[in-house]
Amino acid sequence: MKKLFVLIMTVVSIACLALQAAAADSVVYVTTPDTVLPGEEFTFMVNIDGGVSYLAAYVRPTFDEDVFTLVGGEWLIDSKISDFDTTLGDGVFLLDEAAAANGAVCTFTLRANEYIAVSKTTVGCEFIISDCADKLVEFISYDRDNIDVESNGVSVFGSVTSYNPQNEVEIELLKDGNVAYTATIFASDGTGIVTQEFKISGVAPGTYDLVVKKNGHLNFTITGINIDDENVDLKNNDNVEIAEITLILGDVNGDGCIDLKDVVELTSSLVYGKIFEETDKKSADINGDRCFDLKDLIIITSHKNYGKSAKVIAY
Repeated sequence: MKKLFVLIMTVVSIACLALQAAAADSVVYVTTPDTVLPGEEFTFMVNIDGGVSYLAAYVRPTFDEDVFTLVGGEWLIDSKISDFDTTLGDGVFLLDEAAAANGAVCTFTLRANEYIAVSKTTVGCEFIISDCADKLVEFISYDRDNIDVESNGVSVFGSVTSYNPQNEVEIELLKDGNVAYTATIFASDGTGIVTQEFKISGVAPGTYDLVVKKNGHLNFTITGINIDDENVDLKNNDNVEIAEITLILGDVNGDGCIDLKDVVELTSSLVYGKIFEETDKKSADINGDRCFDLKDLIIITSHKNYGKSAKVIAY
C-alpha cells in the first residue's frame, strides 16, 4: 500500500506542477467517545483542517491492538482510489482537482476486546498529504489521549527476586503455548539482589503457564495456573517457590543451564577483567556493577547456581 502511495504521489506531482501550495500547516483531529466498554464497537471520525492545498493522501488509524480490533473504515469523500484494508488499516484517496484540507475525511470503526488490561488508552490517525505543487509531502499525526476503558477480567500478582535491577524482567502468561498477556518490571538503578513485584491485569478465565525471564538468569515457569473470576496473588501461595519466585543467575550464554560453558564465556580474554563498555557480552555482568571480574565468577560457581537448569514447577 505504501509503495502504491509513493507511485500516486509521483504521478500527481508531475501532472500538477503549476498549482501553488498553501503555506499554512494542516491539523488532523479525531472525534471519539470518552468511555469504551469491553466488546463495544464505536466509530470515530477523522477531520483535517488548515487550508493546505492537496491532491492525494494516505491515511491509517493508530490504536493499541491489545485494546481494540479494527472492524472497518469508510471514506467521506468521493475521490478515493483504494478502500480501507482492515488487515493494514490504511487507504489512499486522489482528488480530481486541488482542494483545501478542510473537513471530515473518513471514519474508522473499532471494537474493544472482551478482556482489557488497561484503564486508559489512545486512538488516533496518521496522514501523509501531497500538496503537489512543490512536490512536498506533509506528515501529520494526531492522538486522542486518555480514553477511559472499563477493564475486566482478573489480575495476577507476584514477586520476583533476582540479581542486577539494571536489566528488565519479562513476565508472560501463556495459554495453549501462546503468549496471551505480558508484564514488564522495568530496569532501575542499583546492583546485587533485588525483589520486585509485578501485576498482570485483564486476564480472561482459563488455564495458563506463567514464565519469568531475565537476561543472565534461568527462566522460571509455573504451569497450570487456573484462573476464574478471582484475582490470583502468587505471593500468598503455600508453595514458597511460587510465593517467592527466585531466578537462578549465571546463564551467561542463554542456553538454559549454568555450566562450564558459562564460566568459559565469563573468563574469556574478551570479557574477563573488562569494564562494561569494553565488551558486548553484557550478560556476563552478573551482579550489575558494570565490571566482569571475580565477583561474577563466584556467583556463577556458587552451589546455588552452578549445575542448575531452567525451573519448571506445577501450580
